[in-house]
Parts: sequence; structure tokens; C-alpha cells
Amino acid sequence: MPNLRLLQRLCAPMATVGLLALAACGGGSSGTSGSSGPTLSVPPTPSGLASSAVTAQSVTLSWSPSAGATSYVVRRDGMMLATPATPGYTDATVGAGTSYAYTVAASNAAGTSAASPALTVTTPGPTAPVLSLGSVTTGSVTISWTASADSLGAPSYRILRSDLGGAPAVLQASASSPYTDTSFTLAGANVYAYTVVAYDSAGYTAASNTVSTTVNVMAGAALSVSPRQ
Repeated sequence: MPNLRLLQRLCAPMATVGLLALAACGGGSSGTSGSSGPTLSVPPTPSGLASSAVTAQSVTLSWSPSAGATSYVVRRDGMMLATPATPGYTDATVGAGTSYAYTVAASNAAGTSAASPALTVTTPGPTAPVLSLGSVTTGSVTISWTASADSLGAPSYRILRSDLGGAPAVLQASASSPYTDTSFTLAGANVYAYTVVAYDSAGYTAASNTVSTTVNVMAGAALSVSPRQ
């Protein structure tokens, strides 16, 4: 029995150290474990991107919700357009007769998903014509413009003219390019500014850039002109 007592004395300190180490490592206890719960994941790529309404002034987009998303990233032609909190967005910065490519991605605190496949949308209406100032001679100014494209067919063109910096007024309700203006009646050196507006059968319109010229007129006759754009 003396040998047994000696063995107990030798083993007791070792057992105490082992229990202390086990407790420090969290083992052997009946308390809660060190689990921190589920890890937040990047939401999946949104699906079902579609255009629910398209006009010459706006494009309304819709898509299916992505699980875990707190916001969405809408891009147009690769540039970020908006970050709505819920599915759906209306782009009110479009122009008539123009094609745009939209994508959408889902986002949360863990990151942003890959973008959806691109959706190409073409707004109705004519594209804006590009107006140029042509020959300017005694008593006449000639302007010309590029043809507008329109899914509804070839548009018509209306010419507006502003005299002396005033409000534009219709000079010709329906015209073709090129067009020569000879209706100068104001005496003195006067500035005339021209704009061409394309319009189609549905009433959609698109205005060109504006060009201007100075015309010197005396007693109803154009004496000299100096073009300016």
C-alpha cells in the first residue's frame, strides 16, 4: 500500500494541471459553445431583368428579388445609374430614338453580386438631327441637317428661327434639307438663330443643335452677312 500512496501523491498535481488546461481551452464544460452563427453571403445575381414601360422620355425596369439583398446596383451602358433598395427603377434621363444597355446587381454588407445579362432597350421617337450652317450670301442663309432615324418611319422636320435673341418661332412647318431662308426684313445687323425639330406620326419630337448667323439688312434688302456658329 505504501507504493499506492506514493503513486497518488505523484499523479495528483498532474491531474490538476490537466483539468486547468482543459478548462482554459473551453473543453470539458457544459456551457455554450463558441459558435458565432451563420456567415453573411453575397446575394445571388438578380434574374428576370425586363423593361415594363418605355417612352421617349423614360425607361422603367423590373427584376426578381435576390435573397439577402439590401440594395441593387443599376448600370446603363456600363455606368452606375442608381442604387435602389427594392427591385425596380425608372430611368428618366433617356432621349428619344436611342438604344441603352442596362444591367443590375444585388448588394449587401458582404459584397455585390455579378451583374445580370444586359438588357438593351430602344426608346421610341426620332433621333436628334445635327444642324449645320451652309452658305450665307446676300439675302439668303442656307441650313442643312442629318436625317433622323425613327422606328415609326421617316420623320418630318420643322424649322424654328429666333430673331434678335427672341423666342424661337416656326419658320417652316414642314421642310426638307437643305433649306434656304430669304425672309429677312429687319433693318440693321441682326442675329438669326436656327433649330430643326424632327417629329413623327406619334407626336414624338427631337430638337437639333442651334446655329446662328448675323445678317446686315438695310431698307429690307440684305447688304452683307457674316456667318457665325
